[in-house]
Amino acid sequence: MATVYRNVKMLAGEGWLSEVELPGGGLRYELADLPHHHHFLCRSCDQAFDVHQCPDEVESLAPAGFEVDGHELILFGRCAACA
Repeated sequence: MATVYRNVKMLAGEGWLSEVELPGGGLRYELADLPHHHHFLCRSCDQAFDVHQCPDEVESLAPAGFEVDGHELILFGRCAACA
């Protein structure tokens, strides 16, 4: 197992993988060259799924006068297998 973790950290350090922090769990990794996306986290099986749609005008949620330079959206619920 140590070899696997060492290789994952090496791939992240070389820019092949990106770290993803989701609430309630440890670090997860995904390919670094994926386009902007969000995640769905199943509360039953703890599996994470990519959500490739971004809400329109999410930046408009910021208070007046604030400047948004990025955002993250995490949906929670039960995946199709657990529902």
